[in-house]
Amino acid sequence: MAGWFGDLRRFLKEFNVLTVAVGFVVGTAVRDYVRAVVDDLVMPLVNVVMPDVGWEKWVLRAGEAKVAGGALLASTIDFALIFLVIYFIAKGAKTATKAAAR
Repeated sequence: MAGWFGDLRRFLKEFNVLTVAVGFVVGTAVRDYVRAVVDDLVMPLVNVVMPDVGWEKWVLRAGEAKVAGGALLASTIDFALIFLVIYFIAKGAKTATKAAAR
């Protein structure tokens, strides 16, 4: 039993499992926050600019094929905002690491 527990502890330390878990939880929270910003702030502004059709109902048609343009637009904005947040967090962490090394 002690061998198994020691292997588990070594695995957790070696692969930074706690750090990955914290990153996963923070990433999920960021995703939910960004989705709320997009749905409740950005897309209503899009509706002001284009009031005739709700963004949720935008559909791109090519012959018989349909693409849900509104959902695609919202997902693209979600991705871009999440990417920017992650980028700035990583950049800040790198700067802090360099400053701590000095």
